[in-house]
Amino acid sequence: MTSAKTNNLAVISKRWPHLVTSLSAKGNYAVDETLPLATPVIQGLHLCSGYDRQREGHWQAQWVPEGTGIAWVYGIGSGECIRSLLHRDGLERLAVVIVSKSCTQASLSSFDHGDWLSDPRVELTLADSRFEFQAPFAAIPACVRLADREVERLRDLIQLELNTPYINARFAANPQFQAQIEANLELVAQDADVAELFDTLPGVRVVVCGAGPSLAEHFDYLKKAQRPIVAVDGAVIPLINKGIIPDFVVSMDGHQAVTRFFSNNDSRLAKSSLIYFPVVQHQIPKQWPGKRYVAYSQGLLYAAARERHPKASLFAAGSVAHPAVDLAVHMGATQVELAGLDFSYPRDQSHVAGFALQSSVPSSARQHHSLVDGFGNRVASQANLIGYLRDLEIYVAQHPQVRFVNLSRSGARIQGTTYPEGIATDG
Repeated sequence: MTSAKTNNLAVISKRWPHLVTSLSAKGNYAVDETLPLATPVIQGLHLCSGYDRQREGHWQAQWVPEGTGIAWVYGIGSGECIRSLLHRDGLERLAVVIVSKSCTQASLSSFDHGDWLSDPRVELTLADSRFEFQAPFAAIPACVRLADREVERLRDLIQLELNTPYINARFAANPQFQAQIEANLELVAQDADVAELFDTLPGVRVVVCGAGPSLAEHFDYLKKAQRPIVAVDGAVIPLINKGIIPDFVVSMDGHQAVTRFFSNNDSRLAKSSLIYFPVVQHQIPKQWPGKRYVAYSQGLLYAAARERHPKASLFAAGSVAHPAVDLAVHMGATQVELAGLDFSYPRDQSHVAGFALQSSVPSSARQHHSLVDGFGNRVASQANLIGYLRDLEIYVAQHPQVRFVNLSRSGARIQGTTYPEGIATDG
């Protein structure tokens, strides 16, 4: 045991004796001892800067607004982020959350943390599966990336918060998307407001269909269930090819490839309603054979359009599944059944059979990202899909008055949902 680790554990044993055993247990990852570098390397990741740790810590601390009284730091790193925050006036409490025992052990062995560990404003906490994300926060990237498996949901939420400002700014400033919105404004002006659909199905059970592989398990159920169906655009062709006509179709994505999700002026959809976001390709609403409704999302992308043509908003955080679910809730559903919302690659498939675009499972998904499915097994996923899942889970938690039922165990487990009893599926 290094002298640094001895000294650090001595302080921890006095202030948080219940943590000593956990911090002494073997972590999931080992430090690469073959690299003579100024910072520990774990799984190819540098725990912290080997050049200017103080400057790095100060930059990481900027995520916490000045004047904050209570803050959280996820991970320890070199300790410089923690010190930077403790130097601020007005900070009353700092919760330092251990998310990776491997990184924490490497840090305790490599750096002297006695000063901040002894600070009475610091509370050292070991996260577990029940730990809820808290903000304002700062995060140590390597610790988050190498988080213990039991706190992977917390890891995902931290990563989501770190990524969201960049993603929102990137989409809002996209000139192609702004041009597409402008091209649709004439339709936006004349089409109905999605708010006209709100509260039109009070107390009804609604099925929301995504385009995940597990959608194929439910075709027979969807034919017999006699429930209103809200489908994402990618699920339309697989559904109608099985004789299932969705009542509502939601399209949100502005990319050209989405046009292949639709058959032009398909008469089978004449009684189906399209709910579209103004960024979609112009031909999608222009050629829709049924009634059209306009929806916005919150954020800068639709700021100008919303001012010119006010319409209601639906929840949208990157996946078209989000507004589809939100529409069902706004229409008054007391139970929302989820079909084909997998957020993963069950059976090594990316989408339901009949999906309009050929898409293979990325090799990176198999190597780096996975989730737990409804059977308790690991299933390959992808960073963006994991983010979409976590946003949906937050949404579900915010709507306790609605029962959310995940019809399939094949895809990712969705926290806050239940699995059905007695619903027969195909396969």
